[in-house]
Amino acid sequence: MAGSQRTELGVESAAKVAGIAAIAVVFGNIAVNVFESMAAGQFASPVSLTGIQYAAINELTTVAVIGSVLVVFVRGVDAELVAQASGVVYAVGLVQTLLFEVLGASFDPRVGLLLAPLSVVLYFLGFVLAFYLYFETDIVDGRSRDTTA
Repeated sequence: MAGSQRTELGVESAAKVAGIAAIAVVFGNIAVNVFESMAAGQFASPVSLTGIQYAAINELTTVAVIGSVLVVFVRGVDAELVAQASGVVYAVGLVQTLLFEVLGASFDPRVGLLLAPLSVVLYFLGFVLAFYLYFETDIVDGRSRDTTA
């Protein structure tokens, strides 16, 4: 298993790294929004508090995905670990969706709110699949794993 080739990564360390990455993404998005506003000739208020709130809330799932990918990268692809990490990603995605609804003009609780976070879970599982195919199989380089010969 690829996870045995790396050092242990605690949840706290993964959360720190993911949080730092998300903060970088939030500030990067704010900078892009400022440049877009200035390019459109809107010099009065290129940054708003609401825009910063939405940018920060939008990156909650980024934190969950990055942290979960780091944990899987370090510990290896294990069905139980991937299921737990998927649950965390789903829960954070649900919180993000609910926060957007609460901050929106009208709160409309519906079944779709429970389905919305599934796209982020699929995004995470895509990273897990890519990791698994690259590091834990020989599919990429075409060699056979048959060690009986």
